[in-house]
Amino acid sequence: MSELLFWSTLLLLSASTLWTVWRSRGLISSAVLMPLAWILLIPLPIIFRPYSLPTGLFLEGFIGGPKDSMYVSIAIANVAFAGFQWFMLSPQFARLQARIVTFFQSRERIEDQHAARFLRRWILGMSIVAIALGLIHLALMPRVPVWDLVVGFSDPLQPNYDREAADKFLPVPTLVRYIFDWNQGIVFPILFAATVLTRWRTLAIVVGIFGFIYVTSTLEKFPSLLFIAGPFIAMAVRDSRPIWSRLVVGGLALSLLGPLAVNQAAGISTSIHDALHDIPPASATPTYDPSITTPVPGCTYVDTPVAAAPFDWRNLPASVKDILLRRVGLVPAEVTYGWFAYFPAQHGFLRGSGWAPWNVLSSGYRNPANLVGLWMYCGHAVTLPTVSAYGSFIADGWAEFGFLGVLVAALGMVLFGVLLELIRGFVSKPFCLACYAPSVLLFATLPPRAGILATIISSGLWLVPLLCVIFLVSQGLGRSRRHIAVLEHARS
Repeated sequence: MSELLFWSTLLLLSASTLWTVWRSRGLISSAVLMPLAWILLIPLPIIFRPYSLPTGLFLEGFIGGPKDSMYVSIAIANVAFAGFQWFMLSPQFARLQARIVTFFQSRERIEDQHAARFLRRWILGMSIVAIALGLIHLALMPRVPVWDLVVGFSDPLQPNYDREAADKFLPVPTLVRYIFDWNQGIVFPILFAATVLTRWRTLAIVVGIFGFIYVTSTLEKFPSLLFIAGPFIAMAVRDSRPIWSRLVVGGLALSLLGPLAVNQAAGISTSIHDALHDIPPASATPTYDPSITTPVPGCTYVDTPVAAAPFDWRNLPASVKDILLRRVGLVPAEVTYGWFAYFPAQHGFLRGSGWAPWNVLSSGYRNPANLVGLWMYCGHAVTLPTVSAYGSFIADGWAEFGFLGVLVAALGMVLFGVLLELIRGFVSKPFCLACYAPSVLLFATLPPRAGILATIISSGLWLVPLLCVIFLVSQGLGRSRRHIAVLEHARS
C-alpha cells in the first residue's frame, strides 16, 4: 500500500509540475521550483539509490516500517505540493494578490522623483547595519574558519571544528547567534541583489566583496551559492525569463563555483603550505570537548589522526560529482530515512518540543538532528561529535507527531509558499524583487533538507515578507504627492 501511494502521488505531482511549468511558461516561482526540487532531491534519489554507489549508510537499503512510514509521508507531501500548484494557478489566488497590491499602492505617498532616493537610503542603511553585524560576528568567532586556510592547519578536521565553534557554539546568547545566521544567510544575498538591480556600482562592489568573504568565512557551501545566484534569479524574474533561459542556467552554473571553491580550499591550502615548507604548529590541533554534544550509548568518539590531503586538479570532476550527486542527490534522502528509522524505534516522538522556539533557544537544548547524526554516522572515523543530520520537513514532522506532524508540516510549507508568492506581486519594486529572488531559491531547496522551523525561522526566510511589508508601509509614511494648481489667464 505504501508503495502504491508513493508511486501514484509521485505521478500526480510530476504531471502537476509539468502542467504548472507549461501554464506559467516556465517563469520562476515557488509553485515551479519547490515541487521540482522536492522531486529531484527526495523521491528520485530513493528510486535510484539501489543502483548508485554505496555510501556506507543503511547497507541493507530502505526497509521495513521506516520505509513504509517514509513512503506514506512522501505521498502526503506530494499531494500538498500538487494542491499548492493548483491554488497558485487559480483565479482565487490572482484576486487575492491583486487586492493586496492595490491596498499598498493606494497608500503610497512617496513622489515618483523621490522614489529612487528613498530606495537608496533603504539599501544603504541596511548595508551599514549588515556589514557592522558581520564585523561583530567575525570578531566574536574564536577562530575564523576561513583563516585556517591562510595560516594552515595540522589536523584536517580543524576547519570543521572552527566552523562549529563559529556557528552552533559561538559564545553568545542563542538569539544573537540566530541574528548572525540571518544576516549571513539571507540579508546579504538580498542586499547584493538589490545593489545589482539598482545599478549602484560602488555599493555593489563593497557588498559583493565583503559579503562573499563573510558568507564563505564559516566554510559553509550553500550560502555562497545563494549569494552568487541571487542577482541572476532577480534579473530573470524582472525580465520574465523561464527557468531554462541562459541567464538562469548560467547564473546557477556560475554559483556552483562558490561551493566548489569551499570544497577544494582545504586541499589548496595544504598544497601551498607544503610547497612553502610552512608546517602549522601542533597547537592548531583541536581538542575534543564532550560537553558540546550528546553522547549516544554504544557509540564513542575516536580521534583518528589523518593527514590533510593536498590539492590535485584531477580531483575536480570527482568534487563536482560529490557535490551534485552525493551531497545534493543522495544525502537528503538518506538522512530523511534516518529520521524515520530513529523515531520512534530509538527515541520516542518529540510531541512538539522541537517546534517550540523557547525550547530551541534555551541553553542545553538537545538537538534531535545531533542525536540522529550521531546514530547514523556512529563508527565513522571522520565524524565530528557535533555532527547534525538535518532531515527534510516530513522527517521533522514525523519526529514530532508521526503522520499528524507530517500533515501539519506540509500545510505549513504550503502556507508560507503562498505568502512568498504574494510578494511576487511587488516585483516591479526593486527592493521587493531583491527580497523575493534569493528567498524563492532558498525556499525551493530547504524543504528536502530541513524541518519546518529550520526552513522558515532558522534560515531567516521569515524576514523576507517582513522586510517587504515594512518597506511598502514606509512608502506610505513619506511626503504626500503634491498637486500643483496651474492658473490660467482669463481671456478678455
